[in-house]
Amino acid sequence: MKLNLFKVFVLFSPLGVIAQSYIGLNTDNFNGVHGVLSNPANVVDSRTKIDFNLVSASAYLSNDYASVNLSNVLGGEDIDFDDDENLDPSANNSAALNFDILGPSVLFNINAKNAIALTTRARAFTNLNRVPGDLVEFFESSDFDQEIFDVNNVNLRSTAHVWGEIGLTYGRVFLNNGKHFLKAGLTAKYLQGVGYASATANDLGARFEPNQLEGAVDGSVRYSFSENFDSDGNNEPFSSDDEIEFEVASTGFGFDFGVVYEYRPDDKNFDLKNKNKYLLKAGFSITDIGSLTYDDAPERVFDFTGVGNFNRDNFEDLDLDSVDFDNVETQGSISKKIKLPAAMHLNLDWNAWSRLYLNLNTDFSLIGEDEADANRIENSVTLTPRLETQFFSLYSPIGIRQFSGFNWGAGFRFGPLYAGSGSIISNVISDKSKSIDVYAGLKIPIYYSKGRNKKIKDKDGDGVADRDDECPNEAGVISNNGCPVVKEVAVAPIVEELVEQEPVVLDTDGDTVIDSLDKCPNDFGTVANNGCPEVVDTDNDGVPNVLDKCPDVFGVASNGGCPEIKKLVAESEEAKEVEKTLNSYAKVINFNSGKASFTSETYAALESIESVLSEYPNANFNINGYTDSVGAERSNQLLSEERAIAVKVYFIGKGITASRLNAVGYGEVNPIATNATAAGRKINRRVEIKLAN
Repeated sequence: MKLNLFKVFVLFSPLGVIAQSYIGLNTDNFNGVHGVLSNPANVVDSRTKIDFNLVSASAYLSNDYASVNLSNVLGGEDIDFDDDENLDPSANNSAALNFDILGPSVLFNINAKNAIALTTRARAFTNLNRVPGDLVEFFESSDFDQEIFDVNNVNLRSTAHVWGEIGLTYGRVFLNNGKHFLKAGLTAKYLQGVGYASATANDLGARFEPNQLEGAVDGSVRYSFSENFDSDGNNEPFSSDDEIEFEVASTGFGFDFGVVYEYRPDDKNFDLKNKNKYLLKAGFSITDIGSLTYDDAPERVFDFTGVGNFNRDNFEDLDLDSVDFDNVETQGSISKKIKLPAAMHLNLDWNAWSRLYLNLNTDFSLIGEDEADANRIENSVTLTPRLETQFFSLYSPIGIRQFSGFNWGAGFRFGPLYAGSGSIISNVISDKSKSIDVYAGLKIPIYYSKGRNKKIKDKDGDGVADRDDECPNEAGVISNNGCPVVKEVAVAPIVEELVEQEPVVLDTDGDTVIDSLDKCPNDFGTVANNGCPEVVDTDNDGVPNVLDKCPDVFGVASNGGCPEIKKLVAESEEAKEVEKTLNSYAKVINFNSGKASFTSETYAALESIESVLSEYPNANFNINGYTDSVGAERSNQLLSEERAIAVKVYFIGKGITASRLNAVGYGEVNPIATNATAAGRKINRRVEIKLAN
């Protein structure tokens, strides 16, 4: 049998879309400029410092009408479409075809928060939607004249489009506080349209009896194409005499945008640019927003509405010039707008273990199947496990596609070389392949150096690089973007007690002892007894209540009526026990990361320490503050001083004499645990309390 151009198109139609190009490679963190194609936010905080793409090409195929055994085809066997097992006709069969060539392109990370990319691309895209499968089989029949031709309500949509793009991408980091990371990007694209051809059928119906030239036809057919696709002026695109002029026929603009969020629960690689830092990454993007308009485009319209019987003549060979279309055909030129294949993409990437990752990606077309003069992607869901290192990655995408169903592929990246397919494995193991895609390319990646950066410029020595420091000439703290912070310690109650107030002379009981000095302001007393009527000694310790600092507890006069003061001798066993008790409580003194404010569980420990300090009123104590090693030494020193002062101020507010307490910060020296883990760093952010000599 003959295999005409229509059947070839249906079989080998959908070759890709931007989001469905480079399947597998688009999940790799080291893919460089290719990551920008599916989500512009990938341009910033890339694992490649600079990435030069020399050239790459991607082709993608999928349809729901015809299938082949790819192994037989590659072995040279003929495709037998007379075998119904190779065909799956329906009322609305679909197909699409796309090639995507990425030319010389570059990605460049300006600094930790900003990056740009410049891309050049050539794309050819074709869609065929809502084609009745029975109609295709009829035109392929060798007994055309012997069969009944009967179709109804055909609403076919077909669009082929070729264009080029020059894209400029900018990305920026908007949030990076340790656990949570957020970046966004935008690509502006200058579009250069090479040409298009589109056809639609609206409510088309026809019935021809065997061996009869006359038949009933209804509905309408319209097709148009860019002027440069009809160089000989015959109003027929792609005729045998045409020499298609591949030149810029239209210009316009388009854009992509996207955001990426990363969850980083234990950022041990916080200052390593060549390492991934996330446990979970989520991305959202919308691509190919835009269109191209072609002026003076030839158009032919065939309106069969109300015509009735129609002579089909040489319909079998689809030779439109041999058919008499009088009274049904109109020709002219129009301005035609062709929409790009706009799509939405959702991506979730999980760092399962070490260098092993699992990626879930979904692509949804924003162009409906009924929309004319537009290209659209094939909706798909893909799960891709991968092994990823800086120089080498291996991935195996497994997915479901709207037209062709299940697909399974494999791919790799090895330094500058990358290649793969999203369907190669399923094509090998299946004898009914409805989809195929393949890509390959060459690039020059420039990776970040391994190890921590020792050459960061930091004029004020606060541990925040000048490029990220909002106060580069003034030492600050990491948590405030390199700017100093105002100490938020509660000193107001202490200050208020020291403020002198206007004296008010009152003597309520009239005993000549003013109320402010009268121990018994409401009872007439004597000056000798501080305004009280008589000597009262409740605890019978020989110290009258008016002079007794502990009127209800038996004490000694030398201590103002209170029990004898406990004394601590440095290096004594009692002193060692007191220090041991104090530091057991001090271990629970915790601070919020990068701040001098206490965590909620700290206050119970502070109250316990205050009771010990009150038990030895003549003893002085040192309050020593420490930090972990995260950040610059200078900023850690300032932070440790702030934390020691915060503890001192708390005890002063509880009545401990300020002169008994000496607050000192020691920064990151004398760690008592490793700073390589989050648990160890938490232990090193501590305060120690020791007896002063």
